[in-house]
Amino acid sequence: MENKLLRDKIRDLDLRISDLAEYLKISRPTLYKYIDMYEEGNRSTIDTKILNLFDYIQNSKNIGNSNVIYYIMNNIIENSNTNNSEEDKRMKIKSLLKTENKSKEDFIYMLTEDNFFDPILDYLMKCKKLSADNNLSDEDYEFISPLMSLYKSQGFRMRLANKDKSK
Repeated sequence: MENKLLRDKIRDLDLRISDLAEYLKISRPTLYKYIDMYEEGNRSTIDTKILNLFDYIQNSKNIGNSNVIYYIMNNIIENSNTNNSEEDKRMKIKSLLKTENKSKEDFIYMLTEDNFFDPILDYLMKCKKLSADNNLSDEDYEFISPLMSLYKSQGFRMRLANKDKSK
């Protein structure tokens, strides 16, 4: 399996460098410098919390940007003012979203506070990956079928790259 560069993994997760730098309380140039150092194997001068975040991103399989947000909120952000911690988290989540979406913001916040959806997150991540595959096997199609049924029962259509089997 190809080992992607950290910067590619960050891009694949739809994370913006400017947002990451803000959360980490460092400048964008410093974050780029740390990413370069990490990719070159020069880990000794990278702040430990940032190094641990990079290791998490680089070594975790099937994670999404919500997992990274959760990691940052729980391992890096210092919640010195507990009265505003929920509001701070919500503002940070909102800034990571490409478009304003209150339901998505609430859902991501809930993911950081509760483990109700944890058992199905890996399934949903795999379904998302399969939905872009142009050559779904019968086994893949069978795997994704329960989610397609859920979409259909809610009046939505799940679009798959493989158009033949999504009808």
